[in-house]
Amino acid sequence: METSAFFNKRLSEKDSRPFRPSMNLTETMMPASLPLKIMIVEDSPTDARLLVRSLRNGLATPFEFDLVDNLADAVTRLTQTALSGAGRIGLVITDLNLPDSSGLATFQTLNKHAGEIPIVISSGQDGVELALESVRQGAQDYVVKGASTPETLGRIVRFAIERSRRLEAERERDLATRELEIAHSIQHSLYPSGRFDVPGCDIAGAAFSAAKACGDYYDFLPIPENRYGIAVGDVCGHGLPAALMMLQVRTCLRLLAKQGASSAAVITGVNEAVLHDDPNQRRFTSLFFARLDPANRELEFASGGHRGYLLKSDGSTQNLDSTVTLVGVLPDIGVPKVTIIQLQPGDIFFVPTDGFHEAANSDRELFGEARMLATIHECRTEPAARIIQHLHSQTRGFTGPVTQQDDMAAIVLKVV
Repeated sequence: METSAFFNKRLSEKDSRPFRPSMNLTETMMPASLPLKIMIVEDSPTDARLLVRSLRNGLATPFEFDLVDNLADAVTRLTQTALSGAGRIGLVITDLNLPDSSGLATFQTLNKHAGEIPIVISSGQDGVELALESVRQGAQDYVVKGASTPETLGRIVRFAIERSRRLEAERERDLATRELEIAHSIQHSLYPSGRFDVPGCDIAGAAFSAAKACGDYYDFLPIPENRYGIAVGDVCGHGLPAALMMLQVRTCLRLLAKQGASSAAVITGVNEAVLHDDPNQRRFTSLFFARLDPANRELEFASGGHRGYLLKSDGSTQNLDSTVTLVGVLPDIGVPKVTIIQLQPGDIFFVPTDGFHEAANSDRELFGEARMLATIHECRTEPAARIIQHLHSQTRGFTGPVTQQDDMAAIVLKVV
């Protein structure tokens, strides 16, 4: 093997030549403060010298390079860089024939240790099949020694890095999508089942998220004294941040409700918990909580900024309005007013989030509260679960091709 002072001098050299407009390359490949670091794996000092010269003439941005003349040292360098995180290599340019490896095996070994680092092959072998197979196995490009100009090499390096960055961004996007799908699955499992067995009642709930994660909340759970807790909430915004707050609200509400707290105590307790964890009041939620006594057909409720409805058997509607402000806005919301209503056979207790009546079509016309309540009245003879599904279908039919902008959730309770 040829030896030269070229390999004995320092392995890293910096080139900070100014931008050359004739190259038609931008400065976007690497910030000026972070020069691109290239590892050149080449055992011929002459070929390495020519490659560095071409890079100097063809690259428009500053770069540093390390020279390595065998595969083993290249693998060691890649491993050290990955472990330390310092001096991260941004590109590998390698010959396929080295003292300790030859052919595609050289690339395969480097690729195994390079991770996300793009690899460009610079080889004396001018073979279409070899080039295609190299790229198929993951090489960013294949350059035949002496057959490319500095401008071409600079362009290849730039495209290799940009292509690698794009693929890495796509992988990160896919990973984020999978993580959101997992979060959605976990969150969905925390909702109660769609139907509940309550004497004298038909009750169902559902949530329809605008994103992978949902900020709207509904719940139904047994509580002391043979009663049942019913909750519906709407965290401001949607997506993962709103979903995380929804989980916080759910945890606190369930803890208080299972201890037998009154409707008012549940609202104030959740308010205190939310403000304790988020003193800057960056997020808040509306929250409706009711305690159902099926034996006496009584419903006791309190509400923080959230409206419910009682659709009576005679066709009239009673608004069940908020009794205090939104949860998570003020440290002291006072003692929420507790209202007790007597349920009658044929009554429908309905608590939606505003995603239904605030849904808008392409003309920016809202579905509206009147349409929402009319839809419930129209299908009041259907089972509770069917009523919710019909309402959602009618809402989406009204908005047409407009993407759902807000989460939707509701609970329907029919006295049978």
